Amino acid sequence: MNVYLAGGMAAAILASVAAPAIGADVPFDAERWEINAETHRFEEHNGVPSLYLENGAAWLKGVDVENGVIEFDISITGKRGFSGIRWRAVDRQNSEVFYIRQHLSGEPDANQYTPAFNGLTGWQLYYGPRYAAPTQYRIGEWMRVRIEFKGGAAAIYVDGEEPALEIARLKRRPASGEIGIYTRLAPAHFANFSYRETKRLDLDGIAAEPFEMAPHTITSWQISEPFGEGVLDGKMALSETELAALSWSSLGVEDAGVANIARLTGRTRDVNTVFAKAVLVSETVQIKPLRFGYSDRARIYLNGQLLFGGDSSFAARDHKFLGTVGLFDAVSLPLKAGRNELVIAVSETFGGWGVMAALGDMEGVEVAR
Repeated sequence: MNVYLAGGMAAAILASVAAPAIGADVPFDAERWEINAETHRFEEHNGVPSLYLENGAAWLKGVDVENGVIEFDISITGKRGFSGIRWRAVDRQNSEVFYIRQHLSGEPDANQYTPAFNGLTGWQLYYGPRYAAPTQYRIGEWMRVRIEFKGGAAAIYVDGEEPALEIARLKRRPASGEIGIYTRLAPAHFANFSYRETKRLDLDGIAAEPFEMAPHTITSWQISEPFGEGVLDGKMALSETELAALSWSSLGVEDAGVANIARLTGRTRDVNTVFAKAVLVSETVQIKPLRFGYSDRARIYLNGQLLFGGDSSFAARDHKFLGTVGLFDAVSLPLKAGRNELVIAVSETFGGWGVMAALGDMEGVEVAR
């Protein structure tokens, strides 16, 4: 054999071994997976080698994928828990996410697509048939999950030949990233994991149904730097000086008019609140109705004076209250002639950090740009 050709073949073989594969079946073992979980085991389940995972995550080593297909089998217990996958993870805090709600088989919210921004997912902001499907699960049996993703769209198959979810507008910009699986509360078994990087996917036909935004929705907010919610305890008024001392960033709304605050900042237990500000310019002294929604808690100030304080957290109003965000509350704004500052303090615990608002009408008033 030609020595040059033999050397070239050897180099190619070595390169193929060293480089991450464009697509591969990935066994569950410590060599291929980085695991951080309360409990995990590599074990046979229902006759198949698998990973048992409880309250934690397993990240596939050496993989960076932007467009492609991910497939795996999952077996769930049916107890209250959340088991899923993260992909396009630019870091461990920012990714696309899909998960199964084990305990809600067949319900409208049996599963969930949501983005993760700065460590915060947003199921209270992204809900309904665009983001969840009433999938019936076979508890204790293997079910096949397949995720196809290209550009801004994804199709998600759960134990079937037709997509359970077709997502026309993924909420994060397309970017290459890691792939990880996870569970919270109830455990799950995972098996037969594979991925393939490819742009040869026909997702262009997924229809992007327009969202209906309420008339007179405020479409842009100024968001302050985050601070501790306790600062506002008993605070009936805000001064111009303390507001001016904060740094602010612009944030537009999406979907039905909700602004996802997590796009700008994360939260900690002690630093969990921002101000969302809009300026209303009124021709006269008048009262305007304002419908609004928020997650999780809000205080509304107009021209520095407190008008409203409320709690819309998960289970805050009754044991089945989800805390999803819509224009479900209302307040009357006593506007003065000229410039009026509407400031909403929004505090977050989990599930989605958001705010939205719409005026009853725009006669004699405009939102300053």
